[in-house]
Amino acid sequence: MERLKYFILFLILTIASCSENANQTTEAKVANSKKANPDTLLVDKDPELMKAWVHFKNVVLHKDYKEFKSISFDTLKTCYKPYPVTRFTKYCLPDIFDSVFLKVFSDTLYTDYVESEMELDYFPQEILAEAVFTGNSIQIRQFYVTKELTEEGAWTYVFSFIKTKKGYRFFGVDSYGGPVCCS
Repeated sequence: MERLKYFILFLILTIASCSENANQTTEAKVANSKKANPDTLLVDKDPELMKAWVHFKNVVLHKDYKEFKSISFDTLKTCYKPYPVTRFTKYCLPDIFDSVFLKVFSDTLYTDYVESEMELDYFPQEILAEAVFTGNSIQIRQFYVTKELTEEGAWTYVFSFIKTKKGYRFFGVDSYGGPVCCS
């Protein structure tokens, strides 16, 4: 079991360091250690982010699509493609949050948490106008939630958030180890 934990952590870190965009710089920093409780560390490190994540989870679990749109950017990055939030709520949310994942999502705070940075030229003007950033990159806060373990490994969804002048907003979701989300 201990080896499985390390393998999943290795897999998540490897995926987080991959990049489809040559201009994208990713510096993954795991926010928890082997011995520490990751939930406690994140609450201590960034309580505003933790509050946004818990709110996001409640919004999704209660299928509050109106509130979902208000806590999300107008265009979401989903499996490397931009989707208008209205299209995302209609076509992607039901695919991602099926009954199996909703059960896992409600029972698990998150599997892992990673911070990464992306260069400004990666983002549309809509996000640049709202995001809080210094220098030439924006911090992406990512919550990993493993849907299930398959023969090929962990099927994990990664939910990304960006800090804005009005708090954290949902930026998008990616799927690793399972079907591409929102195809």
